[in-house]
Amino acid sequence: MRLKDTEPGVGTTIEFILPIQYIPGRSVTGEPDPESRKLSLLWVDDDEVVRDLAIRFIERLGHEGMVVDDGKSALQAISEHSFDLVITDLGMAGMSGFDLSDEIHRIGPNLPIVALSGWGNSVTEAERLKHHFRLVLPKPIGLKQLGEALQEVFS
Repeated sequence: MRLKDTEPGVGTTIEFILPIQYIPGRSVTGEPDPESRKLSLLWVDDDEVVRDLAIRFIERLGHEGMVVDDGKSALQAISEHSFDLVITDLGMAGMSGFDLSDEIHRIGPNLPIVALSGWGNSVTEAERLKHHFRLVLPKPIGLKQLGEALQEVFS
């Protein structure tokens, strides 16, 4: 709080300065930052709650994308659309995130992949490199963590 101006018989002007939360890809008003690059993301998770959250996170960070529930759907989406990044859960029925990443790397070796793991820090650096993950992040992931991860991958 700062006293900005005061005049007897007229009034006083006080200025309040409040801290804000910075979210990468957003301006200080919370709107998408026009200077930020709009990314096209593909998010793969077999948990419906996580998929719903993913949609909100992608929109909130000012990006666009698609959210699918399995590896087969992800590979179909990649064959039909162009994405800047894939975010995948590791522990999915059918095709695991490890298998999905290997297949994505085989067909498009330059497409960055970020893994989400509910298994804590059990993915070793050797496994991360073997399966071509740029990052392995713990679940649950927050909006701030996701924004920071995107910034790290694309900086």
